[in-house]
Amino acid sequence: AMNEVILASNVVVRDDADKAESETEALGRIKIFAAGQCGEAFLRFMADHLEDRMYLGAQTIIKEGDEDDNCLFLISRGTVEVSKRGVGHLCDMPEGQAFGEMFAFGLVKRRTTTVIAKTPCLLRALHQRILMRGLEMFPEERQRILFQMLKSGDLPADAFPQLSTMSGSVASDRDMLVKLLGDSPFFGRGSEAFVQTL
Repeated sequence: AMNEVILASNVVVRDDADKAESETEALGRIKIFAAGQCGEAFLRFMADHLEDRMYLGAQTIIKEGDEDDNCLFLISRGTVEVSKRGVGHLCDMPEGQAFGEMFAFGLVKRRTTTVIAKTPCLLRALHQRILMRGLEMFPEERQRILFQMLKSGDLPADAFPQLSTMSGSVASDRDMLVKLLGDSPFFGRGSEAFVQTL
């Protein structure tokens, strides 16, 4: 049950237990975490390390082509507008949705869309370094997430173009995967032992 306090200004404030529960659920709905069937402990670790960020309406959150701020974002309050050069408006995303996963996982080198706060927004940022630490601490989730990323049809064409040249030989394909992971912006930040373990 949600414990709420209604303030005079009609702002709803939830207690810490409800907040952590809803953040864990929201993280669990992120496509790669849901497909990887990530466990409660892993999701709780991620939720415990989220950072609050406030944005005013019409304020740019991320800009297409940028290479900085390697976070994925959960929308706790408000609505954002997503657009892409040459296409224009793609969609509006309400609270409970997430964006920035491809960049946070290092599957792309630059932001692929621009996201602007359509209304005042409270976002929860998950930093790439926290994601990396979580994957180190939870090897079962690491394996499931990696498997989902590689088998997913949602990867951008340039994420791992060498996968199309895999031979079917376990030894040579393993070597290729180790090289690909080591060269990726996300997994390449880990130790060589970490990449080998993946």
